[in-house]
Amino acid sequence: MCFANEDLSTNTLTSNTLRDAEIDDSHGAWALESAQRLLDRRALSTRNNAFLMDLQAALQPTYLALVRAGEANNARFDSLLPLSPYCAVNLQCEMVNAISEERREAALLISVNNLLFESQKVRALERLLPFYPYPAVAAYILEKVYESDSPSTALRAVRAAGKTNSTIATLYEAHMAKWGKVPNLQAISFTPRAALSALSQGQQRQLELLDGYAAEEPEDGPEQELSLVVIANEEGPLLEAWLDQGNRGSIFRAGTTETVAWMGQGGPDCADKAMLTALRDALAWGPLNRLREASSDGAETGPWAVYRDECERLGQRDPSDGEDEPL
Repeated sequence: MCFANEDLSTNTLTSNTLRDAEIDDSHGAWALESAQRLLDRRALSTRNNAFLMDLQAALQPTYLALVRAGEANNARFDSLLPLSPYCAVNLQCEMVNAISEERREAALLISVNNLLFESQKVRALERLLPFYPYPAVAAYILEKVYESDSPSTALRAVRAAGKTNSTIATLYEAHMAKWGKVPNLQAISFTPRAALSALSQGQQRQLELLDGYAAEEPEDGPEQELSLVVIANEEGPLLEAWLDQGNRGSIFRAGTTETVAWMGQGGPDCADKAMLTALRDALAWGPLNRLREASSDGAETGPWAVYRDECERLGQRDPSDGEDEPL
């Protein structure tokens, strides 16, 4: 992996080809200067998206160099701990372990705010929870779980940590008791630009409710712009989601005009948190794109299939793949 290192003379970020395995104690002096510059920049900068993206690019090489030079165990650097949902877990642990035990829990909760999206924050902490089963970290995951890309994976991580930590077990049980049993849902079909003539009367009525889409044939052909996703439980089709190309739209109870949830750029949303957990898993980027790619030629092709092949080659779990054990 190539990192972006900070050019201390210009206060900008410039890319180079330094790999994590090449960072050693010889980079200590640079790391100390770079860390101070990052702290100064953060104190003066607005926490906007551009700033956080720049910060992320510089954090890992800087902090890893601090660790390998023996300079990381300093409280003023704790907020620079680079957490990531993508970094190898063993490398994350190497950096976390450089912080004294009494400061680690607080450091995790402070540094997670260097990430841009709540889904990234949950995923980063969820991956570290088995190694650092801190109640405050588990509580954070539970509080933000419905903004996760895969709530069931995050909940399973908390439940697993609760097997060895009674405080976490109590937090998990209280959370599940509040929101109820999570239904087992799976997206089973994706029909892009479904022909109106092939729709049921219920599906056509659903379309009539969506602004800007009418259940009538457009002038240029028998298709409309929305894609239909059918979502099933153990008994069969339960929900029907109409999504645009940006995965925004509405989710209805199958064959009816009863709106169950909405889809926005951040994923599905509804008041029923147990249903929301199931929908965010069923309509996550991975499962949805696998269905979309399969719908094009009957086989998994395209960038998502390439990604899954790479995961298999490296022996890594596809982050969208959950466990069979129900919550």
